[in-house]
Amino acid sequence: MEELSDKEFEAVKQLNGEYRQNYFEEKVRQQQGLYVLVNEEGPVLLQQPGQEDEPEANILPVFSHPRYLELFLASYKDVAGKPQFITLSAWNQNWVAALSAEQVQLGYMPLDDQDFVVEPIKAFD
Repeated sequence: MEELSDKEFEAVKQLNGEYRQNYFEEKVRQQQGLYVLVNEEGPVLLQQPGQEDEPEANILPVFSHPRYLELFLASYKDVAGKPQFITLSAWNQNWVAALSAEQVQLGYMPLDDQDFVVEPIKAFD
């Protein structure tokens, strides 16, 4: 696990959703992996209600470091699980196709009550 200073942790908490997404993608490339939240049933998904004629969306929250995941858990009291590191090769080879087939979307580092970017599942270089 890559070291995360308190200064960097606090600075990232202040970023808006787009900047957190950019930060996440940079860190994922550097450490060749990402973190998701899992429980006994598998990866934890958030449900986002659909608009008038849209279905409910399933969102997989992803994080660059377990400390951000812990902050997420402190804010989302009805969500439980533990961090799991996924290598980029495992993500790209196994997770992307499976989650895409289920129409799951990525939620980039949801923290506290801040907005976060949601996009279709994708592979990372």
